Amino acid sequence: MKILAFDSLDSTSTYATRQLDAGSEALPFAVIAKAQTSGRGRSGKSWESPLGGLYFTLVLPPDMHPVPSNRGSLPLWVAAQTAAFLHQRFSIRPTIKWPNDLLFAGQKLAGILCESRLHGNDWGPVLIGIGINLHQAPAVEEQESSSISSITGETDLDAIKIGEELCAFLEKRLSEKDWLKTYEAYALEAGQLWRGEKGDFEQLKAVTADGALVLQSLDHKTSQTINSVSHGYRWVYQLQEAMPLLVADIGNSLCKIAYYADARKSEARILKIDIRDADHPEKLNEFIRNLQLPMPWVMHGITVASRPWEKLQELLSPHQIYLVALPKRNLRTDFSQYHFAQLGIDRVALSEAARHQFRDSPVLVISAGTCITVEALSAKGQYLGGYILPGLQTKLNSLHLRTDRLPLLKIYEEKIPDDLPLFGHDTKGAMISGLIHESVALIEYLIRQMTEKGEAPRVLFTGGDGEILSRFIPGEFRTDLVLEGVRLLTLGGQA
Repeated sequence: MKILAFDSLDSTSTYATRQLDAGSEALPFAVIAKAQTSGRGRSGKSWESPLGGLYFTLVLPPDMHPVPSNRGSLPLWVAAQTAAFLHQRFSIRPTIKWPNDLLFAGQKLAGILCESRLHGNDWGPVLIGIGINLHQAPAVEEQESSSISSITGETDLDAIKIGEELCAFLEKRLSEKDWLKTYEAYALEAGQLWRGEKGDFEQLKAVTADGALVLQSLDHKTSQTINSVSHGYRWVYQLQEAMPLLVADIGNSLCKIAYYADARKSEARILKIDIRDADHPEKLNEFIRNLQLPMPWVMHGITVASRPWEKLQELLSPHQIYLVALPKRNLRTDFSQYHFAQLGIDRVALSEAARHQFRDSPVLVISAGTCITVEALSAKGQYLGGYILPGLQTKLNSLHLRTDRLPLLKIYEEKIPDDLPLFGHDTKGAMISGLIHESVALIEYLIRQMTEKGEAPRVLFTGGDGEILSRFIPGEFRTDLVLEGVRLLTLGGQA
């Protein structure tokens, strides 16, 4: 495919149109520019296109249309492929906001404009316009914008070279049959909140195969289908103003809930309840009553157990708060070295939170609860793998159950000194010292091994028993690390 590259143009799509009208270029062809002086956005609006971006127009003949049976879904196809390209090329996961924006953390990263021409009653060429913020993040109406460079820290980004790579990627994907699955992998999930121009809130229900947006009321009693891009609704977490966020990490018994008055900030009010306790409904009710929250609202959650999820939804219903299940996905972490389908969403959340906190450093994440899980990340954000081990209390339970005389100890009842002796001097001391030193020795071994490989890690502890282990190994204890990961998964990243 021929590629026409320029340092600056009035508009790549305008230039491409002139070539079509003059018949001077054989189809297909692409036009790339590093800057535009008269860029065009949707509905004929001008589009700020300064040096520091990638401005791209691909012109296809009608017989190469990627979705000829349903031309209205072309913007979805382009959004899906562009998101997949950015994910593969820069290891960041954009979010598709219907119909023509790619976001990261609610900030605009790229825009799409598709145009089709008619020759009489027949379809003519199609023009696919894509603008990507590489170094600069031009101001956009009513929301923040971001750039590849600000997200990844990469400064040596050649717009022409990246444009050529994007062109090859799109050309290769023209015949993709399951492109809707690609779209769904990057699109906002059902249940996310949108706000209209009048301040009303709706939930995203679906995006249809022919490219329409379906929104529904929070009580699910009414819905509307939107086909026009000038609809007035925006995803609440792309708005410039602070919007509240509720998230939940729902375990088999313990449920942790976080309320963020401003979803973009990590300061949270946290509630922990055991749904088996008789007084947990009143604790939850009091927590919600003290929140500054529009009603009705939604709570974004993750879980590995269905029954606690159903129980929490039952408790939330009187408050008109509805649970929304977050899909498992990565944001800045490369999980290609692990069987991602077998990785628990809580471990994904932990990894993304750690990656965000220590952006350019290797990290070991130690989550100590019923199990002790270990997540290892490289400085470049590659997930190196992990461990799943019995937790401290799980080991104590096993020692008691599998022997005749060893007592049942409760780790949370034991006063474990910071100068824990190397050896125990009675049965209980031998059990506690052995238990703690065994876990500490493993973590220290992992630190040494990663350091020898040039990946000296920062260490993050979390979980009910994480505070105990953090007293014996230099590192940071964060009680809210999974919840912080859920917050990031909801927003699609963090600026």
